[in-house]
Amino acid sequence: MIANRYSQAIPPLAVPALAALIMYGVVLFLPTVLNDADTFWHIATGEKMLQLHHVLHTDPFSHTVPGREWQTHEWLSEILMALFYRMAGWSGIVILGGLGAAAMTFILGAWVSRFLPPLSTAVALFLSMSALMPSLLVRPHLIALPLLALWTAMLLLARERHRSPPLWLPAVMVVWANMHGGYVFGLAMIGPFALEALIAAPRERWLHVIRTWGLFGVLALLAALVTPHGVEGLIFPFKVMTMKTLDNIVEWKPVSFGKPSGLELAMMATLLACLGHGVRVGWVRLGVLLGLFHMALRHIRHAIVLAVVSPMLLAEPLGRAIEPAMKPDLRRRWLPVVLIALVELAGVTAARLTVPLERRNDEVAPMRALATVPQQVRATPVLNSYGLGGFLIFSGVKVFMDGRADMYGDAYTSEYLKIEHGDVAAMDKAIARYKIQWMFLNTKSGAARVMTHKAGWKQLYRDKATAVYVREGSGRSTSLPPSTTR
Repeated sequence: MIANRYSQAIPPLAVPALAALIMYGVVLFLPTVLNDADTFWHIATGEKMLQLHHVLHTDPFSHTVPGREWQTHEWLSEILMALFYRMAGWSGIVILGGLGAAAMTFILGAWVSRFLPPLSTAVALFLSMSALMPSLLVRPHLIALPLLALWTAMLLLARERHRSPPLWLPAVMVVWANMHGGYVFGLAMIGPFALEALIAAPRERWLHVIRTWGLFGVLALLAALVTPHGVEGLIFPFKVMTMKTLDNIVEWKPVSFGKPSGLELAMMATLLACLGHGVRVGWVRLGVLLGLFHMALRHIRHAIVLAVVSPMLLAEPLGRAIEPAMKPDLRRRWLPVVLIALVELAGVTAARLTVPLERRNDEVAPMRALATVPQQVRATPVLNSYGLGGFLIFSGVKVFMDGRADMYGDAYTSEYLKIEHGDVAAMDKAIARYKIQWMFLNTKSGAARVMTHKAGWKQLYRDKATAVYVREGSGRSTSLPPSTTR
């Protein structure tokens, strides 16, 4: 009661605005948001498209499969990344990612706060952000998150008002389909909400529901085809999900609960709140929630969808159980809070730009290791570890393998994995076929262990994370630096 009394003094949308600012600051100043090699090649892809003035349809970055068909399905996000990088370097990249995370947090918080008091809203947002943290990486998925939150909110609002979604919403799908493959989930959500609308409607309105929701579904599907790849772009996400080698990629692995995590905390707290307050959820939405749980447990990357969508699905039934007298209100005084938040956001942005973010040597960006490789050697074929491909692409080196496993395909990826695990025969085959002259490897890989004693090769550099090897005699026109170990 005391908490509720104090909460009445909190301005509407204050909690969502504060949470959005916090999330923005976290992305701008938390170093780990750049701990992904894919960020490098996304920027490089955007830069290449800006230079060529067209969307890429073939591979320009590898020496192993040059010219292979490649669907740059996240081209719009990549161009944005390249533009922000041009404007402000790495500070620009985190600002772009921060804006995406902040906008998503505000939309999520604004929806939840319609049903829950401020303290409960704050707890819900904290749990959602905790589950998001492992996926808080500046990549296209982070930039597209506001679209996921907005799409979900509009579907929920349509059901709340017993209408079909607005016909302007497919325009959001056009943008989403060109930014990130997660748009497929947006299309998939139309079915359950349409079914729920049909079940809730009296029999005499079934035809109306089928017609209006069907029209929206068709428009959304057509909107998803408005990409440089057309129908192939719609099929592409399903092709990726059926790849046999996906489980070898970190983000596609199942969730592990070997150590405490934010996702585990969020799941346990949600179960406690729902079971403790006797929350009742309709069968259709319960099915959606169970599907989200399955997706998140099956693949780490889908935890981010669970963290955004499940609080929005549970807000109304949880609010009905906790605060039954509270009524949703879309006509709240939001302008003063939003204006103050925008001023503070500008201040945080200025603070980031005042002290520009610079990349330093680390496991994701092994600058020292690459600096030991002479330019004439860099121009020759390399065999690199999967997680180092993005950095090499960004540095202008043609790679053996990188984060675009969908382009390389199952057969090629399987052969690469043999090399990564230390299969000598597979490595010798690759060296001969692709005329490999140097290697840029993760020291923990089986390939690095093999190279430690491989005849005909010289270790050029080694530290705790990265090892560089060159074929003896490679780059003789300019003397190689002495072998370095750190």
